[in-house]
Amino acid sequence: MSKRSSSITDYYNNKYPSAESQNIEALFRYSAYNPQQIERHKKLFVDGWLFHNLPCNFNDPFEFKPKLNWPERKSIEESGLILDLTAYHQLFHRTLSEPNTKQLLRDKSIQGMLKRCVIEAYQSLRVCCFTTSHENPLSWAHYADSHRGYCVKFSGRGKVASQARRINYTDNYPELTFPLITQMVKFLGPMLSKSKTWEYENEYRSIFNPNHERDIKSHIELTQNIDLLKGLELKHDGECLSLEEDEITDIYFGVNMPDEHKKEIKRQVKKGPFTPKFWTASISDKDYKMLFHRYK
Repeated sequence: MSKRSSSITDYYNNKYPSAESQNIEALFRYSAYNPQQIERHKKLFVDGWLFHNLPCNFNDPFEFKPKLNWPERKSIEESGLILDLTAYHQLFHRTLSEPNTKQLLRDKSIQGMLKRCVIEAYQSLRVCCFTTSHENPLSWAHYADSHRGYCVKFSGRGKVASQARRINYTDNYPELTFPLITQMVKFLGPMLSKSKTWEYENEYRSIFNPNHERDIKSHIELTQNIDLLKGLELKHDGECLSLEEDEITDIYFGVNMPDEHKKEIKRQVKKGPFTPKFWTASISDKDYKMLFHRYK
């Protein structure tokens, strides 16, 4: 890896650190419980597969939609844009014909094509969101169906949990600058950036590309920073990552979760590979805090 590539990798490692590098002992994932979606809960607790959603289903409409900075005409050669489009042509053999400088300068449709390709690539990723606490009332309200759902605690030493990366909360809208394909580490920015409005979530993300084998791995010679994206190589089934090297240590039931739903989750867990402790929540009558008690 060149010194420039190494410095770029170091920059993104520091800006979006992994849970492992932060010595995070555990990560938590909130979830609603819908009996009509019982197969999804069984897939987690019985089969050991963690569902990852598509960005189009997120509650923040700004997610995964970066601004693409098209270079000025005078700097188009130095920007790496032509190198990017040539690489794109070599990789995928679709959408763009072999580019040249004159074509790039006069054909605005190429800009639109490239932008659509970038956004489509982001929107095809699979994402699972974690946080660092099971005691946040807002997270219970927003992501666990107004306290009617549950929260799962994952050991920070697991393969999926340890590779989850911390969100950077900022007032600056995410941007991409060329070159992109030859410096793929830059794609991390829009995946892991959110407005400061969301800072209370203290979020970490697990991300994988279901098309990884087709689109990236076979072209590793063009992606010198692929080590930073190693989480994309975990075992998956297109929607979920395997938890065969991860551990669920605790499950917390929300204040308003019906008892029959708690019992159903316990029944599922007993059929699977995990042996977590179970907890149920109540509210304090002295302050705005949640209390957790062992659930038998």
